[in-house]
Amino acid sequence: GRMIEFLGIGALNLDLVYEVDDLAQLAPVVDLAPGREVVCGREQIAALVELLDRKGRMMARSGGGSAANTVAVLRAMGWRTAFAGALGQDQAGEQVLRSMDGVEMSLVSRGGDTAVCLVVLERRARDRALVLSPASGLRFSLEEAAERVLREAGVVHLSSFVQDEGLELQQKVVVYMCKDQVLSFDPGEVYAAKGVDALKELLARTDMLFVTATELEMLFGRGEVEGGAALALEALAPFRGDWPIPMPVVVVKMGRAGASCYWRGGRVDAPANEVESVVDTTGAGDAFNAGFLHAVKKGRGIEEALAAGHAVASCAIADYGRLWMESTDWRLRLETLEKKWMQE
Repeated sequence: GRMIEFLGIGALNLDLVYEVDDLAQLAPVVDLAPGREVVCGREQIAALVELLDRKGRMMARSGGGSAANTVAVLRAMGWRTAFAGALGQDQAGEQVLRSMDGVEMSLVSRGGDTAVCLVVLERRARDRALVLSPASGLRFSLEEAAERVLREAGVVHLSSFVQDEGLELQQKVVVYMCKDQVLSFDPGEVYAAKGVDALKELLARTDMLFVTATELEMLFGRGEVEGGAALALEALAPFRGDWPIPMPVVVVKMGRAGASCYWRGGRVDAPANEVESVVDTTGAGDAFNAGFLHAVKKGRGIEEALAAGHAVASCAIADYGRLWMESTDWRLRLETLEKKWMQE
């Protein structure tokens, strides 16, 4: 087995979670819609924070970034994890580092300002809008250390960077990967908006693709999920039969409508778990990814991986940011699932 079980590569953000009565209140600065992501410059972010401090309420601040969320959860599940990305030499950077407690962070380059992500929740809708301000002074290089860690990782999990340098780094990384390493990829809206051609090299190495129905449509231009998933499968890595699931797979996350997993030759649908109250959907998809990856790494099949994804995601929406991880509820749910696997 390899030294590092999961290596994440993607944006490292400081998430500031705000609640407002109505997203329209922010229209003077930025036009936001529930469930969507926009990218802004520093000045616009500063103006937005000022407006949010007046019109809204700050609910939480926590580490964020899609792959970072997934890896933080996998670490909490007991896996050996590492992360590669960039953080500022600022206080925000220190906060993000603390939020990744226990994750090997020696591959994170420091300099400039840390990326900030404003998570804005509408009181009624509970679905979040994201406003991203990228890190400045990004410097990535694939030195010996990076190559070593890369070679030591069993599963490499990618999510988006706002800056082109980030995508270029990931394109280099997939070239370095060995045949027996698994690539898992959650492009998010930031990458989906770039279109399928920009992601060709990454997709061609991807064994597990995690997307929402919206992202699937952005990438492949097909309104219905089934057609989009079929096109996605054509773009992914060659078949590998040496894993507990028939990779490559396309996992489509549809929130309340559940999730579907497609592979060459079949599909499984899994309804979402019933949830009493939705507090904040930020990172729920990333938590889902962690549950799914955890189950696959444990040698479970697709149905079980989807169930584990839903179990973790349903806990993630019960609190702001990453605060849900502090409760024991989600661990108990996972343990219950795993006991069930053992009995079967």
